Amino acid sequence: MAPKKVTSNPITSRKVKIEKPQKPIFKGLKMASVGRFMHTRGEASIEEISRWIRYHGGTYENEVTDETTHLICSIEEYKKGGAQVRKAWKLGTEKCQIVIFEWIEDSLQGKPKRRLGEKPYTLDRTIMNLKKMSADKLREHRKKFEDGVRVSKELSNSGKLPLARENLTSRYIDK
Repeated sequence: MAPKKVTSNPITSRKVKIEKPQKPIFKGLKMASVGRFMHTRGEASIEEISRWIRYHGGTYENEVTDETTHLICSIEEYKKGGAQVRKAWKLGTEKCQIVIFEWIEDSLQGKPKRRLGEKPYTLDRTIMNLKKMSADKLREHRKKFEDGVRVSKELSNSGKLPLARENLTSRYIDK
């Protein structure tokens, strides 16, 4: 009788994907972060931000030091003026740029990935742009938002629900 052929276990023989360093767009930069940051998949954790920076050649620090080149900061934390923000201010903008999270996100999502200039992403510039938004633009945004809310309420109260797969010939179905 022929011996049984033993197949390898697919779970133990599976190759583990090891993340390797990417294009070093942050080489020579030492970054820290303070605040909460949202991206497309939800809130970005400190571990994620740290990993992104390290994989792209930078160094992540838990706190601002004399060698910190960038502080990634939320608008809320910047306005509070906490310890990390004050340390970065003391270093000055020539040594340490205080930027919003979108600077890292936009640098990493570009094709090709490249380190973008910090100036458009500094907190001072961001806050100034928010203040510049005229009352007319604010009213326009508020009106669009309220229109969207009104339409949502009308659809949800109309007794018509968007179809999933049940009836492909009609867009809505009565309850």
